[in-house]
Amino acid sequence: MRRLYFLLFLICLLTGCSSNPKGEASSNGEVVEGPTGATNVDQLDQWMTDFQTGKAKEIRFLYIDDEGSADKAVLSTQKNEIVYKYVFHPQSGSNRIKKETAICKGIRTDNSSDSTDSIKLRYLLTDCDKKIGRDGLLEKEILIFTLFK
Repeated sequence: MRRLYFLLFLICLLTGCSSNPKGEASSNGEVVEGPTGATNVDQLDQWMTDFQTGKAKEIRFLYIDDEGSADKAVLSTQKNEIVYKYVFHPQSGSNRIKKETAICKGIRTDNSSDSTDSIKLRYLLTDCDKKIGRDGLLEKEILIFTLFK
């Protein structure tokens, strides 16, 4: 009987401790980019349209790397500008979190291929006051999302 209780306790402990940040973020409407693919890209496309018409609210991103570490970002608007807040772990295995903010004038997509021809579409912020997060293709650009083939 003790073994049964121990086994049930162990199962409850293991299932309760597992987390699925991609699944949680996807169900919350966040745009997710990770090794298993992308979700909610339509939310980003809609945000771009809303930004151009002055109706954009806020959109959240979750970037998951191959090791399972997650960085987050938020796009919002302030007057006719885009506010990009990026929260990340500067070192692998570090518990420190670094937060940075950039102000950008616009957003664009780019479908030029890379050397491996694996990229379908890139989403880039343009004319930014500083570079944070991932470098864009041109000066004063920030790469916010990559859609792979």
